[in-house]
Amino acid sequence: MIPLDRHKELHTEASKIIYICDVIKLLGLTPKKFFLAFIEQKDIELASRRRLWAIEGWDSTEILLDTIGKFVCSHVRARPLWNEFILTQAKKVLQVDRKRDKPCGLYYNSKEISPDFFAGDNRVLRDNQMVHEETPFLYNLIKSKILHQSNDDADDDVDNTEDSSDEGDDIDANDSLCDPKDDAIVPDGEARVAAKIFRAHMLENSATFLACGVSDRVSKYLNYIGLSSSRLTSHSAMRKLGQTAEKSVIKCMKINQKYPTNLSPLICMCERGLQPGCTC
Repeated sequence: MIPLDRHKELHTEASKIIYICDVIKLLGLTPKKFFLAFIEQKDIELASRRRLWAIEGWDSTEILLDTIGKFVCSHVRARPLWNEFILTQAKKVLQVDRKRDKPCGLYYNSKEISPDFFAGDNRVLRDNQMVHEETPFLYNLIKSKILHQSNDDADDDVDNTEDSSDEGDDIDANDSLCDPKDDAIVPDGEARVAAKIFRAHMLENSATFLACGVSDRVSKYLNYIGLSSSRLTSHSAMRKLGQTAEKSVIKCMKINQKYPTNLSPLICMCERGLQPGCTC
């Protein structure tokens, strides 16, 4: 039996931890089982002891989780396991509602859009909603990756400036052997991230390309590289916009309307039959 008053003889943190482990072992538990039970048990006293872990005590909780991650990653064979765990958690964060009945989130119903969908104010509103409310995790993750890669490329350019300055004088700008990839492409961080996240941009592009007469072959390529939605989606959007425009024209040409306009019907019926532009 381990005496409970032994704590008076413990002066170092290591000795205290060893003593606690001995007590846990004596009770038939392990450190992992102890922490798991401490978190999951619904006993009122235990719930009171851990009540500050989630919010008020998040700083120390974060340190604990980060320390566990560093310990696991210190073993080479365990790093893939930790990465898989983090990936699983990221997938859970990125789970979205699969109901597509409302034009919000990552999905937009092409059958329910209106002309206001293409307005600049609504575009900014959708962007802010996507970045700050619906998918801030994905936005910041992609942005961090792009900015980190840009910084690495900038450092490489600085390191290779002196070595490449002399060789650059011998390169012909019109040489067909020059690889297009040799030209450094500096990505616009937020614009590239927005292009990957906002499905609204893809839908807007597809509808615009269709209205401008872009060929089906080009549209398929733009859809393949992720710049626009499919031609089927754009046709669906244009049908909805056409129905909205039709209702607007009918409303403008309506007789005895409350606020009449100067637009007259293009064709009307009279005694002389069909007369285009008749004002009778």
